[in-house]
Amino acid sequence: MTKDKSIIEEYRRLTENIAVVKSSISSNKREITKLIRSNLNFPSGLGAIDYSKPAVQTSLFQGDLVQAYVKIHDIEVEQQELEAELKALYEQRDELEKVINGLGDKEKKAMMLRIKGFPNWKIAKEMSYSQRQVERIFQNIKEKQKDVGEMSV
Repeated sequence: MTKDKSIIEEYRRLTENIAVVKSSISSNKREITKLIRSNLNFPSGLGAIDYSKPAVQTSLFQGDLVQAYVKIHDIEVEQQELEAELKALYEQRDELEKVINGLGDKEKKAMMLRIKGFPNWKIAKEMSYSQRQVERIFQNIKEKQKDVGEMSV
C-alpha cells in the first residue's frame, strides 16, 4: 500500500484489479476451449491424431495444428502469470481487510461517512465530535495503514 492512498481508494483499486484479472482468466479458458474444439477439428477433444485421415495428411492442416498448439501454450503461460497476479491481489486485499477490521467503532463510522462523501465538518456534526477530533480519527487510520504497509514491504 502506498502512503498517499486512502484505505478506501486502495480497496476499490484492488477490487477492480481482481475483477479484471478474473475476467482475463475466464477469457483465456474460453480461447483455449475454442482452439481445441474449432480450430483443431478434433471431434472428441485432444487425443491421438489419426494420420490416415486425408484432412490430417495435408501440410496445411499440420501447420494449423502446430500454430494452434503454440497459441495454446502461449495462453497457458499467460494464464499462469494471471493466476499468480490474482493470488498477489488477494493477499494485498487480505492485508487491507486486516487494517479495516482493526479499526475501532468510531473509526469505522467515520470511514463509512467519508465513503459516502461527507467532509470532515459534516462527519463531526453527524458523530457529535469536534472537527479536530475527526481529523485525529483520520490521522489514526492513516497511521494504522502506514504500519501495515511497512510490515508488508
